[in-house]
Amino acid sequence: MSAMNAVLRSLGVATGTIHCRDEDPTNCGPEIAGQLKARFGSKRFGLVGLQPAILKGLTKHFAPEFVRVVDLNPDNIGNLKFGVEVWDEQTDLQRLVEWSEVGLGQDAGNIDADPLFADPANCDYHLMSLSGRWDPTSQSWVQNGVSSPCIDAGDPNSDIRLEPDPNGSVINIGAYGGTAQASKSP
Repeated sequence: MSAMNAVLRSLGVATGTIHCRDEDPTNCGPEIAGQLKARFGSKRFGLVGLQPAILKGLTKHFAPEFVRVVDLNPDNIGNLKFGVEVWDEQTDLQRLVEWSEVGLGQDAGNIDADPLFADPANCDYHLMSLSGRWDPTSQSWVQNGVSSPCIDAGDPNSDIRLEPDPNGSVINIGAYGGTAQASKSP
């Protein structure tokens, strides 16, 4: 997805894209939908790669008419999932990009390591950091004994101006990458 984010941004087709790893599908779908509502309001959402829990969360939160999905699996293409027809990623990706106001997705380019989320069981997806991560409970910066491999691992062309110092000059991967709550570089 980081590659897709870079391409979409360079084409000027999408801005403000986020990259999220789904560690807990049951909780992640509703959590992502809530985060998207808070960050973007009511928009048209395009999902690249069928993630059932995320699609379910989006359709429950925004209604099926505000969600589209593309996938590569021929068993999914053309079928209805949570009231949304699954389009063919190979032929319909451009249509999805043109229709969507906010894009989400997955791909094989994700980091294949524990992202070291602060507390995913309680929907805290801030990345652990030796230098500091935002703690929503205490509303302050706290330090951890380890740092996430997702820190400074995003698209090097992404805007990092909102990430606090030290930020390593590269955006973090994750829901808080590129924001004032991005975990600090080790």
